Amino acid sequence: MNKQRKASLFLTIICLQTLFIGFNIGFGQSINETPPEDFKGTPPKNGDGSYSSPFYFPTNQSTPLMTEEEFSEDAEDIPKQAAYNYINEYVLTLNLDKYVLTPGEGVSINLALSYNLEASIGQIVTIEIYNEFYRDFRWYDPDYYDGMVPIYTTEVITDNSGQASLLFSSTSESGIYTVYAHIENSKSYKEFTVGEIGIFCKGPMYFKPDHPYTAAVHVVNISDFSGIPLSTFNYSLSYYEYSISNWMLLTSDQVQTDDLGYGIFNADILLDENNYHMLKLTLITSNGEAKYETYLYKSWDYYYYSLWGGERQTNQEKMQYVVTTDKTIYSPGESINLRVLVLEYSFMNESKRASKNTPISLTIYNPDDLAIFWTSLITDEHGIITYTLPLDENCELGLYGFEFGDSNGNYRYDVKVSFYTKPVFRVEINTDGKDFYSIMDKYFEGYVYVSYFFGQPVVGASVELSIYNYQGQLKKKIQGYTNGEGKFHFSIKIIFISDLQYSFSAQVDVVDSYGRSASIKETYSRIDSLYA
Repeated sequence: MNKQRKASLFLTIICLQTLFIGFNIGFGQSINETPPEDFKGTPPKNGDGSYSSPFYFPTNQSTPLMTEEEFSEDAEDIPKQAAYNYINEYVLTLNLDKYVLTPGEGVSINLALSYNLEASIGQIVTIEIYNEFYRDFRWYDPDYYDGMVPIYTTEVITDNSGQASLLFSSTSESGIYTVYAHIENSKSYKEFTVGEIGIFCKGPMYFKPDHPYTAAVHVVNISDFSGIPLSTFNYSLSYYEYSISNWMLLTSDQVQTDDLGYGIFNADILLDENNYHMLKLTLITSNGEAKYETYLYKSWDYYYYSLWGGERQTNQEKMQYVVTTDKTIYSPGESINLRVLVLEYSFMNESKRASKNTPISLTIYNPDDLAIFWTSLITDEHGIITYTLPLDENCELGLYGFEFGDSNGNYRYDVKVSFYTKPVFRVEINTDGKDFYSIMDKYFEGYVYVSYFFGQPVVGASVELSIYNYQGQLKKKIQGYTNGEGKFHFSIKIIFISDLQYSFSAQVDVVDSYGRSASIKETYSRIDSLYA
């Protein structure tokens, strides 16, 4: 009996210890939880008063574009790598009442500041004015000093509509002036000209190496804006040499205006040997009375368009080739028929036109990458050339390269030669028409449908579905079998898969019970958010 009592007492003590341990663990979790923080720096609501500023865009929580998805507090539901950061920034707009002044004339400066699409009230904005062209283009470099000092500096406070104004009248000196306004990471620039003579330029703000740059210039008398006939001006393009922290001349020339004061200049921009990404354009009249400066930016060759499967290069070559064939794969003994449309691309005009009656070289390479034939062809009046290559019955299998060229460069197009067998069945990926997924989407789901070409489903076929990122790296793989309807349903939690921020592709490989196979691969886009 004593043994039973001792055993009961021992079990009771163990249960009490377990209970207290569980209580301590639960209590420890509750006191260590940190409440969710608001967005850092978010200003308070300004109320529902009326706003007359054109820069104020009222929104409310019912606005679809401003609604945020609510997530469970379960740590496994939203992994840290898939968390989305909303970055709230100021938007600063700067305007002048006039951009051309005579010496001593004043200019009215107006700015408007918004934050999260709402007028930002009571914020201090710094305004600096320089008596030359100015850009704080190396703001990220704490060791950089350009030596330029503003002639005027002040601070203004935004009013109830998020705006502020001031009048600047220290314009006795002729030349170009820059108004620079900034707050935190938001900056805005405006230039105005002071003098009796004005020089104005209209041209693109982007350039492309190995393409000419063209712009129109107007030299005028500021008193009545009449053109100054047969006047001369100098233009120059410079690039910044970071090793010596100075601008280096790339090209320059002198141009004479016509009877109305207009002039057009064409500058040849050499290949990007110095890896410059920005140029400074300077225009100055021959007597030095008027000056104009601005920055030109190199056109980007790469865009992260997920529809293209990630990073792809845009084609901005002077000569471009569009090659088509009558088949995607050729068998030995057949003839490869090519049709090539040759286009001349103009970066300045953003246009393409057929290259008529142009000699084009053609070199053909075998699968071992050895040149086996070369010739010269001439495009017709539509910019088209055609060519036929007959294949032997015992020719090599692999990729045959067709390289087209001219004085500007070469372009290669590969054609596959192989024994082709039509698959017994086809494979489809059905996602209910969805071909893009938000970063906040949790699942990639749908079904794989496998069917014979005469319409019947393929039952019991082995299915392997693989997910790849835009670089072609395997990130996830699942397997299964088609059901009685020839379908294999899948649901993959892509929010847990890293490195799918640009796009991803799904490849399906199917093998039926007889060992016959077929496959398909589809690419899907990723987006931050959708705006209508």
